[in-house]
Amino acid sequence: MALQFGIFDHVDDNGTRLADLFETRLKLVEQYDRSGFRSYHVAEHHSTPLGMAPSPSVFLTAVAQRSQRLRFGPLLYVTPMYHPLRVAEEVVMLDHMSRGRLELGLGRGASPIEIAGFDVDPADAPAMNREATELILKALTSEIVSYEGKFYRCKNVRIEARPLQQPYPPLWFAPIEAGRAADAARLKGNMVTLIPNPGVKALTEAYRAAWRRRKAIRPPISPCLAFSVMSWSLTATTKPAIWHAPPIGSGGTIWRSCGNGAGSPSRSPLSIRRNSIG
Repeated sequence: MALQFGIFDHVDDNGTRLADLFETRLKLVEQYDRSGFRSYHVAEHHSTPLGMAPSPSVFLTAVAQRSQRLRFGPLLYVTPMYHPLRVAEEVVMLDHMSRGRLELGLGRGASPIEIAGFDVDPADAPAMNREATELILKALTSEIVSYEGKFYRCKNVRIEARPLQQPYPPLWFAPIEAGRAADAARLKGNMVTLIPNPGVKALTEAYRAAWRRRKAIRPPISPCLAFSVMSWSLTATTKPAIWHAPPIGSGGTIWRSCGNGAGSPSRSPLSIRRNSIG
């Protein structure tokens, strides 16, 4: 299978006017689309210059309209900050507006401070994320939804529309614990992580074990392999400056559930090249 690349973007503050920042990013999206990149993933952050697109759905609506073939999605929706049924509705809209190009990332959020700012206890975030993921996927595949959890409840809610991609768009997870990595494999999802290498080993082992169990009771899916690239903004300097890529795995490691020719998951670390920023 041909090597594929994607972009992971924080839409971070670069000192320009916000409208100009968004327009610059959208022009880059158009270029990614023309240049043959596989996918574009946008982070969700709040109350920090690290991420100036706190509503992935709003920003990705523009991405859908400014691209033709590029796949895209949130990496991730911070599920404790939403009601799951609202997320499901927005997923359906984005999938249809893009004619089936959405990639769906779901997670608990990387920053306890950001979550706490919205009156969500960070200690509850992992359990909230598990419930939210269950309810979102249930809503994407059901006509009538009922759910009774500790954090989310609904009863006989009618769901009017389904995603264009059936049963739902490809899933992405960013676990930091082995149990969540196993969940990603059971859901035939993709996994991305930026934690240090020793922790990656535990995640990948959990993913592989769950994948083997899943394969034993379900038919294997077609083999495929995807890559993603973390990108930094670049600018010219008076002297050429190149920052060498970190050791493989420390910059970013991404998995695709579809795996290699043997039908098992494949780990595919990416090297990163970075220039200075002005």
